[in-house]
Order: sequence, then C-alpha cells, then structure tokens
Amino acid sequence: MTEQVKQDHIWSVDGFEQLAAARRSVRRYGETPVPEDVMRAAVRSAHLAPSSNNLQPWEFHWVRHDSPQRDAAVEACLSQPAAATSAELVFFIGRPDLCVRRAAALQAQYESEQNEGTAAYYRDQVGPNVAGMEAAKRSAWVDKSVALAAAQFMLAIQAAGFDSCPMEGLDPSKVRALFDLPQEASVVMAISVGQGIPEGLYGPRYRFPLQDHLTEH
Repeated sequence: MTEQVKQDHIWSVDGFEQLAAARRSVRRYGETPVPEDVMRAAVRSAHLAPSSNNLQPWEFHWVRHDSPQRDAAVEACLSQPAAATSAELVFFIGRPDLCVRRAAALQAQYESEQNEGTAAYYRDQVGPNVAGMEAAKRSAWVDKSVALAAAQFMLAIQAAGFDSCPMEGLDPSKVRALFDLPQEASVVMAISVGQGIPEGLYGPRYRFPLQDHLTEH
C-alpha cells in the first residue's frame, strides 16, 4: 500500500478491535432477514482474503433462505440450531484439485502482462510444487487459505450488524452430494448468518490469558 493510499484510507485500530471483540459464535437466531447486499458484501470481503501463492483455492456455496436446497443444507449441518434457525448459510469449500489449474491461469495472466519473472515463478515453482504434493498435504494446505476467507467473511457480517457461527460439525458426504462436488473437495466449514437472540449465546466469552499464548522473541 502506497503512502498516499494509507493517508486516504485511515482505519481505526480501536474500531477494529471493538469489531473483533463483538464477534461471537451465535447458535440461535431470530426471524430478522439478512439483506442481500450485506451477504454479497461479506462474500466479496471473503474473496479478498489472502491465500498461499494467491491460488484462491476456495468456493463459497451460498444456500439462500428460500433455496430449494435449504432443508438438505441444514441436514448436512447435522440439523444443529445454528443452521436450522439461520437466515442464510454459506459453505466454505476447499478445492485442492483445482490448484494446478489455478497456478496455470496465474502464469497465463502474468504472461499476458509481460511479467516474465512472476510468470516463470508460477511455471517453474508453484505449478510443479502443487502437482507434486501428497494429496493429504495439499488438502491441509488449502484448508488454511479457506479458513482465512471464512474469518474475513464473519468479520464483514459483524461489521454489518449481523451475527454468524462457524460450523465444522458437518456431514462432508452430504455436502459434496448437495453441491455436486468431487471427492477431493475439502468441506472446511459452513457459516450461518442471522440476527442473533440472547439464547443464541451459550455463556459468556472466555479466553485464557494472552500471555499463555504469546511468546515474544
């Protein structure tokens, strides 16, 4: 980011910390609908998340409130209240099977820009490295990037005044069948969205002391 852009876009550090503190995993929602523009803005924010080598190895499957797939999507989330009472559901899927193709597409993009150095990086390093990865390692690598997108999505939802809950308790086979995904697709999590109700918070937030997790060198 250039110095001029920094000067033109000044975000509040305190404001972001308050946003992060306000985000809670809400497991029950009221009947307030979530506006479509809120959902689309949050998905755009998720799509801006960083990813390893910029491969963007994610897919977002948004099951809208009135979708004919809604009941099946809730069932794939094990019918837990966070899914059943939600206004909207978004599934965050990793596609390790597409990484080689994405690397080739990025190579082609940089070649079209006559950026031979970066094109060579994708041709000579990224593409072969991804192709040579063991399947389990590649899936775990992809999941990290998808989780970053999911976190960014939830913060965007919170910024719009709505609530969310990440759900890893899923039936991957049902999710793959619902969206016609290949076996290689990684079902990372689903995120429910809605207007939380007091009963949706299962107790106060608890965090171990920060010093238990932070080591300064």
